[in-house]
Amino acid sequence: MSSKNDFLKTVYLQYINQQTNEAFCGFSLNAEHDGSNNECKSTSSYIMAPYVGVEKGLTNPWVFSNCSIQYFADLIEDLDQ
Repeated sequence: MSSKNDFLKTVYLQYINQQTNEAFCGFSLNAEHDGSNNECKSTSSYIMAPYVGVEKGLTNPWVFSNCSIQYFADLIEDLDQ
């Protein structure tokens, strides 16, 4: 039983690490947390949600919200000027 628990713990920690790395990419591209100075809801649980969690049926943690995408587009536009 310990082997199964260790495996699940490893998978969960890898998930958290991946989510953290994705959020750092978002921050480096000028995005803010969803629900922080933007219209996106933090409860939608996209990559830039202010928390990381695992919920049954949750699909949004694998994509950026429309707010994040707009931050990226604004940054690119500013760089182009």
